[in-house]
Amino acid sequence: MLANASGLFTTPIEPIIDRLSHSAIAAAPVGDELWDDVSVTAIALGLAPLLHWHLEPGHETLPPLALAKLAVTHQAHAKRNEAIAQQLAEVLAACAQAELPVIVLKGALLAPTVYPDSALRPMNDIDLLFRPVDLPRVGPLLESLGYQGKHKSAEQGPGIVKHLSTYRRAGVTGATPNPYLSAGGERMIEPHGSLEESWFGLKVDVTPGVWARALPITLHSQPAYRLANSDLVIHLAVHAAFHVIMGASVFVQLYDIGQVLRTYETGIDWPELVRLTQAARAERFVYAALYWAADIFGAPVPPGPLAELR
Repeated sequence: MLANASGLFTTPIEPIIDRLSHSAIAAAPVGDELWDDVSVTAIALGLAPLLHWHLEPGHETLPPLALAKLAVTHQAHAKRNEAIAQQLAEVLAACAQAELPVIVLKGALLAPTVYPDSALRPMNDIDLLFRPVDLPRVGPLLESLGYQGKHKSAEQGPGIVKHLSTYRRAGVTGATPNPYLSAGGERMIEPHGSLEESWFGLKVDVTPGVWARALPITLHSQPAYRLANSDLVIHLAVHAAFHVIMGASVFVQLYDIGQVLRTYETGIDWPELVRLTQAARAERFVYAALYWAADIFGAPVPPGPLAELR
């Protein structure tokens, strides 16, 4: 519980975390005057669908306007994610026909696999990992589906190299300054050649070995691959840490980690996870993200492996 000694919240983010933290302690009440700020903050942080879902059983009475904002946002993401699922299925089917292996990353994988309702996990794009040798085939394949590519140099801007191209269909508008406020259905596709995170010279690459360990899955009735459990947690953790480094909101990414750990809890090989993290020299990034996920949202991170990463 994040309320102060008087039992009152002082900022809008506190009651959101209090209700999403998987804590056994009952959430502290929120005054009617704060609920509007809470709903707007939840929308801006990408947590509105989750918050609305947690409130739906009716344990709390919200002011009608605040509740309506959360409900409308939840419904909008449900519609949007349905469109994204159809878009992804089309791409995966084309990849399968072309015998082009693809690993589905981040929200496009997590929404339908580790969340009780795919609408609970907002998405702004579709991240797909391809083998570097296959990348030259990806552009023509996407173009055959009506996408147009936009390309940049690895030296441009902060030096992000995991993907150098993005693809949109004609008529699809660009991203909003806040991705969680975009109402459009179809999303941009980002073909990755690696999982390297980089920001103005700070780099960490957890790609080595992920293809050998990748697991085949069926997603939206189409064949694909996902990262093995250890690689999945490591990638999400490093990505979350770089969100903080870049000054971006990280709450959705930290919640992702908790959902993955709960879903695959018995299948997480923590010694392997620690070993792979150390091999990539990613300890500080993975430690930070796992610590935050456990501290903020109650992610089930065992203390032993966490201590090894410190």
